[in-house]
Formats: sequence, C-alpha cells, structure tokens
Amino acid sequence: MKNIRENFYTQWSWWLLLLTFALTFFSPDRAAAKNLYRVLVALPVLLMLSVPVLKDFFANRPTRWFAAVSIYFSVTLLWSAELRLLDNHLLRILSVWALAFLLYYLARFRPALFSRIDTVLVIFGAIWVVLLIVDWNSLWQVNPSFDRWEIVRGAFPHHRHVGWMMAVFALLSIQRTFSKCPTRYAWALVSVAFVVVLFLAQARGGLLVSIAGLFTYLLVHYHRFNWRLVTTIIVGLSCIIGGIFILSPDLFSSLVARGSASRFSIWQNWIIMWQETDIKMVFGYGLGASTENMIGSYTAVHFHNFYLNTIYYGGVVGFGLTLGWFFSLAKFVYKEKALESPWIPVVVGVFAGFMTDGDSLFNYPGAFTFCFILPAFCLSFKDYSVIAEEL
Repeated sequence: MKNIRENFYTQWSWWLLLLTFALTFFSPDRAAAKNLYRVLVALPVLLMLSVPVLKDFFANRPTRWFAAVSIYFSVTLLWSAELRLLDNHLLRILSVWALAFLLYYLARFRPALFSRIDTVLVIFGAIWVVLLIVDWNSLWQVNPSFDRWEIVRGAFPHHRHVGWMMAVFALLSIQRTFSKCPTRYAWALVSVAFVVVLFLAQARGGLLVSIAGLFTYLLVHYHRFNWRLVTTIIVGLSCIIGGIFILSPDLFSSLVARGSASRFSIWQNWIIMWQETDIKMVFGYGLGASTENMIGSYTAVHFHNFYLNTIYYGGVVGFGLTLGWFFSLAKFVYKEKALESPWIPVVVGVFAGFMTDGDSLFNYPGAFTFCFILPAFCLSFKDYSVIAEEL
C-alpha cells in the first residue's frame, strides 16, 4: 500500500489535476462533470490519504482554519438541510477538500509541476474560450449580436461565471506577458483575447475582479515593467474594445444601463431576512438554507455578495471563522515571502469581486472553485524545493 500511495502522489496526482481541468472546461454537461469528478478524482484522492500526509497538510495554519470553516458549515446543515439533500451538500464539501489535497500532493511531491499550474490552467482556458465562441449561438445568426445570456457552457451556466473565469485567465496571462520569458508577446495576444471576451460577456463582476487584480499587480511589480510593451497592449486593447463598441453600441448600453442590477434592493432583503431570528444571526441559518429573495417580479437566487451570504449561512460565528481563514492566508503568504506568486492578484481581485457576487465556498464544479478555492490553496502550502521523502 505504501508503494501504491507513493506512486499516486508522484505520478497520478498531476494527471488527475489535468482531468479535473478537462472535466470542468470541456464537458458540455455540468452534472456529468460533477459526477465524473467525484468518482474519477475526488474518490481516489481521498482514499490515498495517510497519517503522515494529514499531519504535514495540517501543519499549515491556513489549512487548519479552512478545516474549522468546513466543520462549522457542515454542522449548520443539521438545522438547515433537508435529509434527502444532506448527502449532496456533504459531497460538495468533500469535493472541495479533494481538490485541496490534490494540490497538496503536487506541492509536496511534484513542486516543479505545481509551479506551472497557472500556465496549464490558462491553456485549458484558451481552449475553453474557443468552445464558448463556437457555442455562442447569437454570434452565428444572420444578424449577429452579443447576447450575454448565451455565452454559457457546461459548468458555467451564467455569463457572470464566464466573466469571472475570463478575469482570472486575463490576470494570469498578463503576468506572463510582463515576465522575461521568450513567449511574452504570444502571452500578450492571449491576454487581449481574454479581455475582449470578458467585455463581450458583459460581466461587470469579472471586470471588477480584473481591475482590482491588475491594480494589485501594478503595485507589487511596477518597477519591473517594460513600459513600451505596456503602452502597446493598452493602445491595442483600447482600439479593439473601442471598435467593438462602435460596431455594437448596445453592448456599452447594456453595461451602463443595468445600473446596480438591483443589488441594493437585494442587500436590503438580506438585512430583513438575516434579522428574523436573533440566535440565527449568531450561528447562521445554515449552509442548506435558501437565500432566494424577491425583487419585484424577479427572484434573486442569493444575495449577490459573498460576505453577506456567508453571514447569512454561518452567522457571526461562521463569518468570523471565514475571516480568520482569510487573515491566516494573508499572514502565511507574507511570512513565506510568496508575494511574487501569480495567484496574489487573482485572490485580491476576487476579494473585491465578492462585494457584488459569490454564494458559497463549497461549489464544485463552477467558477468559484477555480477563481478562488484553487488560487487560495495554491498559496496555502510552503515551497517544497527538495525531493519528497517516502511516506
């Protein structure tokens, strides 16, 4: 069994991560991607756990905090989830943990490959963009249009999810553009493509993520920039986006005319719903509770603010644990001198995006997993630069 585990850690873990990416971005069916991931990836990853692995995994403070968050929100299911749905909620939590352990296996036993996850993710993203464009029906009509409701596929059933992923892909590829690698000009073209599709998807939450993430990257790395390359990208991107708006003025109107998209009314509903019971304000209404609320004749499926959703699900206790995880992650990154990591702008950008969107931490498959959970855990492990010892 020891040899099987060692072979799994050093060989199969990488292939399982690639399979995870493939299922998420290539499968046209969300349910199929979810079920295949649970059977082909999550189950073997969890079965291969060992005591030494668990000890080393939880030696990192951020992972201990995330364990506390997971346990607490699992407990809230006892008073919020219907019995017939309890197993589904628990499987969602285990799916996220399987991804966390899979990333740990790579960080611990294949550190060279672990450092390339961002690049591989962008490559999968580029192929996914092609599939999105092919499936975008309104583009291929006699009178083409950029109908944002149709830019969906598989695990990403809403244009907001597509926009968040485009923002992450753009942030990762832009950082490659400003690196000293010989392919940086190719990365510049890829970055432009992601940003253009982000605008076409009209996902303002994704725009917020990308702007906040880019601003973070500029603050950290401004002294290293090739400003001629920066100027070329900005001018080129401005011309392309300007051309799109000239050809389709309705696109600009759609971005502006939606205003706040009833966010303030939704947040007012949150205040009313959260204050219904004093004890649940403290301990939460539970991860299985419904957050649907009415805005006129429109039903909002949740509160469109991750922080408000977290307070509603977990109360003050659950929100405090979640903030503890965030702060422990920030402290760990600073202590490990990981500010050079390409995941930093992504995580900071998503923190900003949380103000206008985001539901639950435990939601695979979907944009949230790859916009936040994966980057957060990529920042949660120390740099294993030596050959792994046998467990």
